[in-house]
Amino acid sequence: MISHLPEEVNFTHYLLIQIFGVMSNTMFKRFRANYYPLPKVWFDLWADLRQETGRARILAPLKTMEYIIKWTWGQENFDRPVRIPRRTFRYGWRADGERLDRGTKLSTHGLEQALRFLTTHGLLVESWAEGADGPSFLPRLRPDSDPSVAHPQPDVSRTGFRPPETNTFPVPIIWTDVTHDVSSEALILATEYFFRHTWGWQGDDDARWMDIDEIANGRRYRSPERRGERRDRGIRYSERRLRSALREGLRRGWLVRRCTEWGRHQYALHIARVSVAADDSALHRILSAARTTVRQSLDRTRGTR
Repeated sequence: MISHLPEEVNFTHYLLIQIFGVMSNTMFKRFRANYYPLPKVWFDLWADLRQETGRARILAPLKTMEYIIKWTWGQENFDRPVRIPRRTFRYGWRADGERLDRGTKLSTHGLEQALRFLTTHGLLVESWAEGADGPSFLPRLRPDSDPSVAHPQPDVSRTGFRPPETNTFPVPIIWTDVTHDVSSEALILATEYFFRHTWGWQGDDDARWMDIDEIANGRRYRSPERRGERRDRGIRYSERRLRSALREGLRRGWLVRRCTEWGRHQYALHIARVSVAADDSALHRILSAARTTVRQSLDRTRGTR
């Protein structure tokens, strides 16, 4: 039994793992309440940190930061630090004998370096509660009264993130499980770039086809009046590195590819066109039964605190 589990565990996360599993050939679904927010400055943040620090690989800080965001912002908690033990970071949350996720799969050394990097560069607040046997964590937020909030591309490493509102895009809650064995931050960020432009742009499920240049340097506007302009700066990895990442994304089933009439490859997110509308559907019955099981488990956990 663990007493540091967040008060409101996202049981949809548990259901998706138990019912569907976390498998290769994953299709991403718009499933109610199974997303956590990432800030829209996410890609600029990591690109700028790579440039400023000269750090070639940011996989460990990236995975660590996402895991903390999932268990804070993903639980609609923006101001209460969450106690996450080192073992939980590595292997995942467990409650009453049940595993809630798979953690980050980072080594002890990699995790320690990542936490130090994130706190040093102002992305993470680490605090110690009285009598606690370990630190608690919370993404560092900028005060609402900060006059620099209106700046279009704030220096996040010095000012912190803005409180999540409409300045975020959704990421599936199972994403940290799906990526726990991924060793390429380019693949993680490229797929998240598709999340941003598929679900975080206009909120629909239409495919957003992009070529390697757009993923690297920013998605282009399609309208004639803005032709040649880009919506953002992309994820800013080399096309050579992205080709390798996208091949793995195709192999894992996260992305799909097509060839244009000009012979150019374009990529899009692999979206599952599945909906469950009827209350008497088989899946609804399974979800209801699993939801009851999880709630009973959480009640037992809380009752033993």
